[in-house]
Amino acid sequence: MIKFLILFCILAVLGLAVIDLESLLPAIHFFCLILAKMCGFLIHLFDNSLIITERVLRHGEHGFALEVAKDCSGLSACWLLLIAMVAFKSHWKHKLTGFVLGFLILQAFNVVRIISLFYVGSLLPEHFDMIHKQIWPLFLNISMIFIFGGWLFYTISNNEYSET
Repeated sequence: MIKFLILFCILAVLGLAVIDLESLLPAIHFFCLILAKMCGFLIHLFDNSLIITERVLRHGEHGFALEVAKDCSGLSACWLLLIAMVAFKSHWKHKLTGFVLGFLILQAFNVVRIISLFYVGSLLPEHFDMIHKQIWPLFLNISMIFIFGGWLFYTISNNEYSET
């Protein structure tokens, strides 16, 4: 357990520095563009007042605009999930499967997050900052911990880890 914690801390510091590299910004912006288009598609199913330009979702009636930026991508939580799974002694196939499922779950939550922030900003702007900066980041990080915990429980209960 001590080896895991030390390795996780080292990888987390290095990993979070890597995600901030300027050279990764085009890929992150492209990912954010895909997220914005997905959210725009889902919003447009129920609300025709949406105006979408690149990574910006704008409410046609209320004028509120939300840009899907790097910090809105959910990639930090996904990155920490990957680092935790890499740091734990388990088979790589099991790590990859766990990460892909965890990534998809976190991104599904993130799509719900972006859509809810779009409507909170449009309809309840006085609550936007608190929900955007406190509630949703906390929820995504707690979700990441539960996903890792579920993966860890499955890994240990099915003896898919090595004790070395």
